[in-house]
Amino acid sequence: MLVFLSWSGSRSKAVAKALQGWLKKVIQAVDPWISVEIEKGKRWTPEISDRLGQSNVGVFCLTKDNLNSPWLLFEAGAISKNKEGTVCTFLLDLTPGDLENPLAQFQATIAEKEDTFRLVQSINQEVQEVQEKWLPEGDLKESFEAWWPRLEEQLKSIKAQAPASPKPLRDQREMLEEVLELLRGQAREEEARRHDALFRAFQNTSQHSGGANVSSGRDSSIDPQQRLREFLNVGQGLRAALGKDEKLPDSSGAPDGDKAKKD
Repeated sequence: MLVFLSWSGSRSKAVAKALQGWLKKVIQAVDPWISVEIEKGKRWTPEISDRLGQSNVGVFCLTKDNLNSPWLLFEAGAISKNKEGTVCTFLLDLTPGDLENPLAQFQATIAEKEDTFRLVQSINQEVQEVQEKWLPEGDLKESFEAWWPRLEEQLKSIKAQAPASPKPLRDQREMLEEVLELLRGQAREEEARRHDALFRAFQNTSQHSGGANVSSGRDSSIDPQQRLREFLNVGQGLRAALGKDEKLPDSSGAPDGDKAKKD
């Protein structure tokens, strides 16, 4: 089961990397993922968008340095909009009272033993719900106790690091425009995939002349002309999603290019 680890800033990244190796040892069925190759403020890639869509759980590593990071909010929103997705915050040198909405709405975990075990229990429950190899409570507790000292030591080392100096605040309009562009990019990718699927369906149907039964097993009662109408109507849906001044994506479904990711 995929677990998305979100970070912003050097200390937050160190926490995410520590959790990545540790979670895999405690619950072998989970696949913790972190964009370690992509520095915040560099490039937004389709891979991150795909991972967000596939993740059942997102763990957001919060520190005093990144409480106002728009990209953490963006990724939390991307996971929470999936009704099967669970968003958890992991707090280093913070308490739940330090959080403001929307992050305050999610399950908060303080980076200490008891709270971290409750987080592990929640993740293990998600593993069970997707019918993967979850751990019985006794086995989970034993695995946690065996591996907790390692994570505890790493967290102590990270806490000892000085928080990063605050960066000058960016213009709010600029940040909103970047987030809007990312949302548009996601809409383009999604609609382009639907475009391709309908186009392939139309091609398969048009190979059969005179509305003959489809030997491949498709429902022969489906009117090929209806498939054609659905295919032609996709353009309208794309324009509605992208805005009348946007160009339609080509049939490859590729986005217009990588966008700036995180500060």
